[in-house]
Amino acid sequence: MHKEKISPDYEVYQWDSQKDFFDAIEQRLTAGFHIVKHIHLCVLLEKGKQKQLFSFLPLPEIDDRIEEKIQEWEEEIPLAEPNYDKSILNVISSIRKYYHRPIWYPSLKKWDKELAEKQYQNIIILLLDGLGMNILEKHLPADSFLKRHLEDVLTAVFPSTTAAATTSTKNGLAPIRTGWLGWENYFSEIRKNVVLFNGVDYFTDEPTGWDTYKVLPWVPFYADLEGVEGNIIEPDFHVHPYPFSKVLKSSLNQLKTSEKQIQYVYFQEPDTSLHSYGVDSEEVRQVCLSLNREIEKYASELPPSTLLFITADHGHTDVSVIELYHCQTILKMLKRPPANDSRCIVFSVKEEYQSVFPEIFNGLFGYAYCLYPSKVAIEKGYFGKDTDEACPRCEELLGDFVAIGIRNYYFNYKGERADIFKSTHAGLTADEMFIPQIIYRK
Repeated sequence: MHKEKISPDYEVYQWDSQKDFFDAIEQRLTAGFHIVKHIHLCVLLEKGKQKQLFSFLPLPEIDDRIEEKIQEWEEEIPLAEPNYDKSILNVISSIRKYYHRPIWYPSLKKWDKELAEKQYQNIIILLLDGLGMNILEKHLPADSFLKRHLEDVLTAVFPSTTAAATTSTKNGLAPIRTGWLGWENYFSEIRKNVVLFNGVDYFTDEPTGWDTYKVLPWVPFYADLEGVEGNIIEPDFHVHPYPFSKVLKSSLNQLKTSEKQIQYVYFQEPDTSLHSYGVDSEEVRQVCLSLNREIEKYASELPPSTLLFITADHGHTDVSVIELYHCQTILKMLKRPPANDSRCIVFSVKEEYQSVFPEIFNGLFGYAYCLYPSKVAIEKGYFGKDTDEACPRCEELLGDFVAIGIRNYYFNYKGERADIFKSTHAGLTADEMFIPQIIYRK
């Protein structure tokens, strides 16, 4: 810890670790200090005439301009809210409308016109995990197959994260209706945070025996379409690495089994590489170039009268970690551990702390997150349209408050065993929310 006085009543502390930073804040609050404001991720506390500025980030030269210098770090990052009139759900509505089935969201006129005129035998939704518009623009040349066939930009559903967005893509409903609202959630029957895809305890990685697919069931959006076969084609998630070429070959083979098909085809890149290496990395660039080459070859082998729609579940943004698991000031106010996702995090707060929790949270993390009462976040239309009927479990799953990432930080609330990411998603930045609409017609 480094400490300097800039006046008789004003001290600046730079802590060597986030644990020491959060422990010291808790000690000061217990001693009667209160949080006055945050400046970036630094916290200003006061008690009477005493002022103390705390930071776990390396500070510039400390003098009486220290607050102004820290404020110079702050930057505005473009945000984008979900648009449930221009998302993957609206593409699916157009497909369902073409097959004369009920729709839950407005269809897209361009899609309506094309499907009616061309009457494709096969429609393929190819979802590349994490290939947001920022990744596409950054890593692929203008003459690449994917860029040549880029026709529009959509928004991801929210949260902009895989479990929520891929489930919405497969069944055509917003997260508020599916209940698939993040990477993991708390279920009161077993009093555990469960990873939705595989049923393991989020904090221990041990199996729970919990089957999310039974508790939050969904059916594919094509299940009630007549005269067309539907298929979901994904990697074997127990095999690492599983080649993209094998996924694409499965798609091509499946197309031979019937005259008319709708396919949902998924692959986990570039998301896996983005988490490990970051948005600007050469590793991610090479992955994107490889994906582009394989898709171009795949497209050339598709049968005639096929519409190939390529998109993503979300984009990515580079991040630094906030070690929330060390912050007893917040954790002591909770009924149970935080849940949902690192940039769309849910808090269930003890009754006696309901009024003070927002003040303390915003004082600590207001630079990096927007905090809403969960009912307000629902009313604002983040998780779906106001006409969507919420899944009965949403009240439990979303707790009392939800904090949404708006800058380049994410919460580690799992602990020291958690993977540390170079980039991630689930927040509201434009980089996370804008996804491509790429169309190839055969």
